[in-house]
Amino acid sequence: TTELSLALIFSWISLFLATRRGVHSAGKAAYVFATLPYAILTLLVIRGSLLEGAGEGIKFYLQPRIDRLGHIRTWLDAFNQIIYSLGIGTGQMVAYGSYTESNEDIVLDAGCISLLNSFTSLYAGVAVFAMLGHKAHKDGRSVADVVQSGEGLAFVAIPDGLSELPAAGLWCFIFFAMLFALALDSSIAMLESWTTMLRDFGWEGDPNAPAFKRMKWIRRQDALVGSSCAVGCLISGLFVSRPGIYWFALWDAYVVWAVFIVVGIECVGVAYGYGAAKFSEEVRKGAGRAVPRFIQMCWSFITPFLCSVLAVASFAALCAGGGRYEGARATPAALVLGFLLMLGPVAVMVAGARDDC
Repeated sequence: TTELSLALIFSWISLFLATRRGVHSAGKAAYVFATLPYAILTLLVIRGSLLEGAGEGIKFYLQPRIDRLGHIRTWLDAFNQIIYSLGIGTGQMVAYGSYTESNEDIVLDAGCISLLNSFTSLYAGVAVFAMLGHKAHKDGRSVADVVQSGEGLAFVAIPDGLSELPAAGLWCFIFFAMLFALALDSSIAMLESWTTMLRDFGWEGDPNAPAFKRMKWIRRQDALVGSSCAVGCLISGLFVSRPGIYWFALWDAYVVWAVFIVVGIECVGVAYGYGAAKFSEEVRKGAGRAVPRFIQMCWSFITPFLCSVLAVASFAALCAGGGRYEGARATPAALVLGFLLMLGPVAVMVAGARDDC
C-alpha cells in the first residue's frame, strides 16, 4: 500500500496545482487533460484495429442485443455511465455554468456536450473491444469469455491485452497516462464545484484574518483549495488501504442512488417550483435560442419519472445484494455507512431548501 499511498498523494498534489488559481487555472488544465485522452485514444484505436482478431471484438461490441433492453440492470448501468461521464446531479455543470457570459448559448452547449460525451464513450469502446478481440483470438476463446465489467475492465482485462503487444511497456504507459488524464480532468470539475459552493457561502476566508496577515504569501484561494485537497486525500486514503476495493465497491453502489434522487428533485424544482415555461423564457433571453419542447417535457415528466423508477430499482438491487462484492459480504457497520451515503446528499438538499424558504 506504500506505492498506492504515494500515487494517491501525487494525484492530489497534481489536482491542487491544477485548481489553485480557481477556474482560470482549471480551464487551462482542462485544455490539456480534456484533449490529451483523445489523442491517446486515437492511437489505441489505430493500433488495436490492426491486431489479429480485432474485427471480432469490434463486431461483438457493435452488435446490438435487443433482449437486454428488457433488463433493469441495463438501464441502471446506462444511467450510471451518463451520471459519471457528464457529471450531472453533482454540481459540476452548474459551477462551470456560473462562470459563463450572460449571453452564452447554453442550449447549444448542452446539446454539443451531451453528443460529444456519448460519441467519446462509443469511440473508447472501439479501442477496448479491439484489444479484447485480439486477446480472445490469441487465447482461442470467444470475446464474451474475456469481457469483464467494472474496474476489472480498465485495470485487468485491457492491460492484460496490451501486455501481449510489441513494445508492451510503451502501450501500457500510454493507456494509463490516458486514464490519469481522464481521472484528473473529472476530479478538477468535482473539486471546482465544491470550492465554488464554499465561495458562494462565503467560506473562502477573511482576508483580514491574522493568519493571512502573518503569511501574506498564502492566498485565500490557495488555502481553500489546499484544505479541500487535504481532506479529500485523507478520505480517499480509505480506498488504497488493504480492503480498499471493497470500500470502493460500497461507495460506488450506494452513492449513485442519491444522484437519482438529486437529479429528479432538480428537475421537479425547475419545472414546478420555478416553472418550466418561465425558466425556458429566461434561457431564451440569455442564449438567444429557445429550449426545445422535448427538453421541457423531460424536465416536467420524463426525467423525474425515470429517476423515480431507477431509484426504486437501485434500492431494491442494493437490498437484494446485501452489500456483496466478489462473494464478500459487507459488515453491518459498512451497510450503515452505505445508507448514510445514500441519504446524505438528499438531506443536504432538504436543509438548503429550508434555509432558502
